Amino acid sequence: MVLYIEACESGSMLKDLPDDVSVFATTASNAKESSYACYYDKKRQTYLGDLYSVNWMEDSDKEILSSESLEKQYDIVKQKTNRSHVQQFGNMKIANEFVADFQGKKASVPITYPEVPMDAVPSPDVPLAILHHRLTETKTEEERKPIIEEMMGIYDMIEEIRDKVKRITELVTKNKEMFTLISGKTKLITNYDCYEEVATQFSKSCYKLSHNLYAMRQLYIFVNLCESGYTASNIAESILKVCKK
Repeated sequence: MVLYIEACESGSMLKDLPDDVSVFATTASNAKESSYACYYDKKRQTYLGDLYSVNWMEDSDKEILSSESLEKQYDIVKQKTNRSHVQQFGNMKIANEFVADFQGKKASVPITYPEVPMDAVPSPDVPLAILHHRLTETKTEEERKPIIEEMMGIYDMIEEIRDKVKRITELVTKNKEMFTLISGKTKLITNYDCYEEVATQFSKSCYKLSHNLYAMRQLYIFVNLCESGYTASNIAESILKVCKK
């Protein structure tokens, strides 16, 4: 089995994948960084692709897959995906097999794509990036006003989310100086029970995570709290205090 995984922090999904199974996988990023959107379309006012996925799919169109190995494709995609760190996992023996064995045979005539700007942006920044594009295309103050208001609403919401997470952290640690340390580098998660309980409580009491990308970006702080030895009950209680209606 061969997997291509496009997601922020996608490397975290496969960090424990054994190397003696019949699986070879590549990911858009490592365990601690975003993946990137690309190909902004003015007409549709959205990004049409993601940098890593576009690179491996375009490579599959351009190359003769019956003579290109998965390892060669990985190297090409890794070089072209220059905003995040493409990773590979699993059974490296499979990497020596040909792409065609997994994607199927196709005509051997390479496809040439026109040169267009990637305009890559971190996936979490896509909503604001789209609004910035829309703003540059406006011609009147009447057109600009609602876009600016929407952007300011997003900025205010981001600041509110960060403030609440900071207050939660200060309650948990009982130390206002600890937030800088806790919000630093993301720790790798091992205490899944603690994290699941805390994330569920945050989604239930503060911001519904399935509807709020910006709240989701703060979950790493709860990972860090769990991995620093703070209990799920303590963190959940602090969430309730800060986010009570």
